Amino acid sequence: MLIIADDIRKHRSISLNLDDEKRLLTYIDEAERLDVMPVIGVELYKKIYDNPVEYAILLNGGYYDNEKRYCIGLKSAIALLSYSRFILNNSVNATPFGVQRKNALDSEPVEDKTLYRHANEARNVGLAYLQQCVDYISFTKQDDCRKNINVNQSKYKIIGN
Repeated sequence: MLIIADDIRKHRSISLNLDDEKRLLTYIDEAERLDVMPVIGVELYKKIYDNPVEYAILLNGGYYDNEKRYCIGLKSAIALLSYSRFILNNSVNATPFGVQRKNALDSEPVEDKTLYRHANEARNVGLAYLQQCVDYISFTKQDDCRKNINVNQSKYKIIGN
């Protein structure tokens, strides 16, 4: 993977007591494989993974084109796309008794509408960041990745409200 759980925490608040292995790494892996690889291509993804120094601007962000343009970097895009996936699934646990929503004495569940709006906002920002990466790749002609991504390609909706 190109990022770790702490990269997500740089962009959005997530409890420090989460078990990153169980809760966050799955969503990072999904975001990289389902959101990023189809856009930039598996070949370029592998090159970035194998040689992150060579792809520092693409991975970590920076200015290019004589400082006229800026790319936030794949790490930021992946972090927000992962966070979006995490937010939708964090409060739900599959148990032997069916799928349950977590609840504690001092907590109160968020309305589904708020949850979906929050996840959509993070996903849209992540996809916009990913588009910046695609623009950088196209400008530097590093690879033949997809021209544009549709920021509105995935929206989460509540059925029945």
